[in-house]
Amino acid sequence: MTSSAAGAAKYSVLKLVSFNTYLISRPFNQSRETNPQLRAIKIRNNFLRFHEDGRNRIDLMFCQEVWGAGLAELTKNIDLSVPPQRSPLTVFSSVPFGVEVVNTLYLRWMQTGGLFDFTSPKLSCRYRHKRTFTKSRSKSLKGVEATLWDVPKWGNHRRLLVFNTHLDPWHIENRNEQVHEIINFVGGTIAAIEKEDKTYQLEDWKNTGVLVLGDFNIKANSVEYLDTLLSNLGWVDYFHGVTCQTYAIENSLACYPEDCGRIDYIFGLERYGSKYTFLPLLAVSRSIRKEPVGEESSDHYALEIEFIPA
Repeated sequence: MTSSAAGAAKYSVLKLVSFNTYLISRPFNQSRETNPQLRAIKIRNNFLRFHEDGRNRIDLMFCQEVWGAGLAELTKNIDLSVPPQRSPLTVFSSVPFGVEVVNTLYLRWMQTGGLFDFTSPKLSCRYRHKRTFTKSRSKSLKGVEATLWDVPKWGNHRRLLVFNTHLDPWHIENRNEQVHEIINFVGGTIAAIEKEDKTYQLEDWKNTGVLVLGDFNIKANSVEYLDTLLSNLGWVDYFHGVTCQTYAIENSLACYPEDCGRIDYIFGLERYGSKYTFLPLLAVSRSIRKEPVGEESSDHYALEIEFIPA
């Protein structure tokens, strides 16, 4: 039996998805109509409901570009939990456009930066904090959000710390600074968790897997990718070697052919500085979920991955 097979037999897999949903309303999308309400229903049915045999499709799903359009449709009758204070408002519920505008303004007021997550009821969130980037070309309050999850299927005291982010498109200098903000935010989050939970010690971090994921708007294997994301960071690209694009020319919703490539990522962190060592994670399966042309639920394809402790 191989080590990966032995690990899979010992631990239950955690299925995780990262997905730029492109749920933005027409007035905030250069008057481009992309039917976010209909696409939100597709996303809900594909990811957020149980299979017919009762199995949950996912354990954790981290989204980018949940701006408010389609929020009511996305979260209606789902089997997963949503972040606190981000459920859709029902004001003007009889006027679809009114709902869209109200929820868009509400999420902006909450400064979510389009970041959102869904989780199985079997997982509990121990910590949550979002940081807005100090420098961004966009006025959409892009940033990074940290969440710490208990993962009972991996055994007692095993946890997962996830940093969900969305970097600027079309601005290399900003992205470089935003990656450095994420790095500093990781350190600040570790300190904040230790301050909030006095019992969290170095041994606990060795039982905590750490991921940084989302839409980085950086093409895989480009000079920027090598210099900004891999150089001296010690990040593990769990989709390294995959040639499929996540923002793809064949996707009928993709509007910028020159930006197509693998630009969405799930990175693993196995250390931070010289003090902290994290739980290494083994990907037992991974896929980029392509959709039929003309039936896409977003202009990006979702990343799906299953983890066990290595």
